[in-house]
Amino acid sequence: MKILHITYSDQGGPATSIQRLHDALIKKNIESKIFYFSKYINQNNIVKMKWKTNDLIKKFILKFFVKVLDKETASINFFRTLDINKVINNENPDIVHIHWIGNEIISIKDISKITRPLIWTLHAMWAFSGIKHFKENINRFENFLDRMMLAYKEKLFKNITFIAPSEWIKKRFNLTKLKKK
Repeated sequence: MKILHITYSDQGGPATSIQRLHDALIKKNIESKIFYFSKYINQNNIVKMKWKTNDLIKKFILKFFVKVLDKETASINFFRTLDINKVINNENPDIVHIHWIGNEIISIKDISKITRPLIWTLHAMWAFSGIKHFKENINRFENFLDRMMLAYKEKLFKNITFIAPSEWIKKRFNLTKLKKK
């Protein structure tokens, strides 16, 4: 069995848990590889330029259209920065395990096109909220874009096994429509 973990960075809380999981799988003789987007863009200038452009578009939209104050705690992931299916096909894993993929690295539509069995560990609330990585009240929408992006995710996110690493995030996830999919 081969598992491909996909995440934004090799820094922070999600990166620590991914590394621990990766090491445990290797000890069990399960082939495991981690794809860090932040390392990939440093080796690929075209993807880096697309990502920077998409990030600027996101910040523009958040500032001028929806008035999100902290643009670093929100992700839209509407535009394609990286064709994740090319990465997946190149690695040829049996299972794809998504971790933290905000910050405009993979479009929501591209996530829905992953054909391998897909696991998503909920290191933040973004997968089941609109645009925010954290929301105090999961059923409260701050703006039109927040509501629209959640509806888009609910339409496209199918056949994903979600994993809640804490009771706190599990309770919030269980309040959403994605729990039923």
